[in-house]
Amino acid sequence: MPLPHLELPTRKVPLAIKFDLYISERLFWMGIILLLIALPVFSANLINSDFRSLYFKPDTAASGRITQINKTGTKVMGETVYALYYSFTINGQTFKDVSYGSRNIDSTVTIEFKQDRPQISKIKGTRFSTIPVYILFFPLIFVGGGIFFIITIHRRIRLAIYLLKHGYVTQGQIIRTETVNTFIKQYEQYRFYFEFETFEKRKASSSCITGRIKKIAPHQTWVLYNLQDPSKAILVDALDGSAKNFIAKW
Repeated sequence: MPLPHLELPTRKVPLAIKFDLYISERLFWMGIILLLIALPVFSANLINSDFRSLYFKPDTAASGRITQINKTGTKVMGETVYALYYSFTINGQTFKDVSYGSRNIDSTVTIEFKQDRPQISKIKGTRFSTIPVYILFFPLIFVGGGIFFIITIHRRIRLAIYLLKHGYVTQGQIIRTETVNTFIKQYEQYRFYFEFETFEKRKASSSCITGRIKKIAPHQTWVLYNLQDPSKAILVDALDGSAKNFIAKW
């Protein structure tokens, strides 16, 4: 509930400061790099994938013959993939299609299909597309990681921008620190737990995650907090230089 006797400050945060908040975050850049690398790979694999293998349940087999073999230029697990064109006849009707796999195959092959839909078929032991569907999951993991980093940083910066517009500054005390991740040395992040006294002389506590602060021992620091909800607060040291200069002018 808003405090009736205290008016929230309203400041205009320059676009340059908002921009600096993003580009100064290493995890944001890691997310961008992951997307730039993994997204084109994922898109290319997606185009060359065929998801019929996920629901294709053949119940009938017939003999067919290879009519043409073309090299695709794609390699999977170091093995060149070939387009294997084939035909087979069911009840006097001839069906033609293409499967993908190794060239080491006989001219006479076994064709798998559903009895009620023989137009959807493939050579036994091959696949519908040059790229197996499971290959998609490898770049997808990196795409998901990039999106996760970007969203995580965006949420932090959205709070920081709000507090720069409407927040109050007070002195606080860091009471505890824990490591959030250590899987990449240059991108270590820490969660800082801190206490402070609000404008109304009330005790409040909060926490924030940042990689900018290297001093992890308990010490006094400046806190930027939401007057209406003091649990939403960040350490001033967690902001970049331009944001700190903006606060210094208040």
